[in-house]
Amino acid sequence: MKKIVLFPLLFGVCFAAAMGTIGCANKVVQPSAVPQVQGAGSDNSGTMIYTGVVIPQSEIQIMSKVSGTIASVNADIGSQVRAGAALCKVDDTDIKLQVEQAQAQYNAALTALDNMKNGITVQSATQLSQAVDKAKLDLSTAQTNYNQAKSNYDAHTQVNQARLTLNNATTAYNNAKGMLDSNTTVTQAQNAYNDAEEAYNSAKQLYDAGGIAKNQFDAAQSALSTTQAILTMAQTNTQQSVDTARNQMDSAQQAYDSAVLNEKNGLDAAQSALDNANLGLKTAQNNYSLTSRVLNPGNIKSAQASVDLAKATLDVAKRQLDDTVIAAPISGSISAKTVQKGMLITPAVPLFTLVDSSVVNIMIHVNQDDINSMQAGKDVVISIQNTDIKDHPGKIFAVSSSADLQTGMFAVKIAMDNSDGALKGGMFADITIKK
Repeated sequence: MKKIVLFPLLFGVCFAAAMGTIGCANKVVQPSAVPQVQGAGSDNSGTMIYTGVVIPQSEIQIMSKVSGTIASVNADIGSQVRAGAALCKVDDTDIKLQVEQAQAQYNAALTALDNMKNGITVQSATQLSQAVDKAKLDLSTAQTNYNQAKSNYDAHTQVNQARLTLNNATTAYNNAKGMLDSNTTVTQAQNAYNDAEEAYNSAKQLYDAGGIAKNQFDAAQSALSTTQAILTMAQTNTQQSVDTARNQMDSAQQAYDSAVLNEKNGLDAAQSALDNANLGLKTAQNNYSLTSRVLNPGNIKSAQASVDLAKATLDVAKRQLDDTVIAAPISGSISAKTVQKGMLITPAVPLFTLVDSSVVNIMIHVNQDDINSMQAGKDVVISIQNTDIKDHPGKIFAVSSSADLQTGMFAVKIAMDNSDGALKGGMFADITIKK
């Protein structure tokens, strides 16, 4: 006579841990509860019949390992994807900058290590120490020269002398120009010439009319010529005085400008020499310090540690850049999607649920009386309720090593090929097993 026993079909936490999950950023999701189903029955032939539920082999929640804004989405609900396919991408602008910065720091650490290792071969420590002493002496000389140049610049000795000469020349020019403008000498000569010209014209008229003798006319003509010569000389002498004064003033202005420029150039040259001396001392001290560090092997180890740290930082930045592409860890179909382009995400936010149903598992629960009849690899016969799939061969995949504390039942997993996709998660199956 066939006996039927009813009991709840639950998924034990202990069994899930024993069967394994997929971790990291991708999380296996197991159903939290299953409806009440027929448990197990047996007949006189020693055949056991169990009812179980179909679940996908893998159901994974896919999350990002980095925070950021979604730049593109390449999959949707129902999409079939292969392992490694890019599902979406996080904007990588900032992370690329971090990679570039880490690369620069790594390169700088390598250069520092190389310089430390090779610096001792350039010059000996004694030579570099002597170079430091010479640089200090050069700096002292440059400082003295600068102080003198600064004192000269502040006192303006040459500039003040040139300014005095310029002021005197300007005064002389203004005086000459004033004499030219007032026309004192020229006016007197001009008046004398005008009088002589008037007397000459009168004498010429009388002479032409026979009113005076020739010697009188010649005297008037000679007086005109004399006063004209005096006028021309007065005009020439006065203009030459102005021109001479102008030239002297221009020369004094050029001398003043030159003195100002020379004074500033002298200070700038002294400042430049002082800066170069400071730089020379710093360079000599750095070279000597580098050599001293190389002479200490512990500093080589410290520099190498800096290189290793910079390399590790660079590797982390590169991995973060790689993680901006969120790829499918397994092949399967997208059953859920929460991500959209432009969304700001964090590593704790599920983006996709990916299901691999190429192989399904049928979970049954067995009591203590029958558990010893269950071994991995044992043949079973599977019939899916309310479908045409009947008497399909299968095998026990795994058996729990302990019972659920609440139900006292042992979980058994049965694997079944589903490459055609006919089986869906949540279907019920009847499992026939021989004792």
